[in-house]
Amino acid sequence: MVMVGFGGVAAEIYQDVVFRPAPVTVAQAGEMIDQLKAAARLDGFRGAAQADRAALAELIVQLSSQVAMAVNHVVAEIDLNPVMVHSDGDGVSIIDALVVAALEQVAE
Repeated sequence: MVMVGFGGVAAEIYQDVVFRPAPVTVAQAGEMIDQLKAAARLDGFRGAAQADRAALAELIVQLSSQVAMAVNHVVAEIDLNPVMVHSDGDGVSIIDALVVAALEQVAE
């Protein structure tokens, strides 16, 4: 499962997150971003530069298809927070990541 959200208060109080089954396509990742209530923050809100939505969508695709699908039996969760989305054309930066190992059930 892929979850996309702005994190912090937006995710916790306003529950501004979108879920899709992994893997997702670029089009689906773009739709996920568009469906966020806070998506306007990426569109030059209050005079800020337009964010690199394409790079963010590509990160979501890569994480959902290449990483998550490859390690789905050994990793339970991957949390990238925060991800800095730079100005259009300048990409994204992953500032912190948490990878939670899947615990194998022990047969008795």
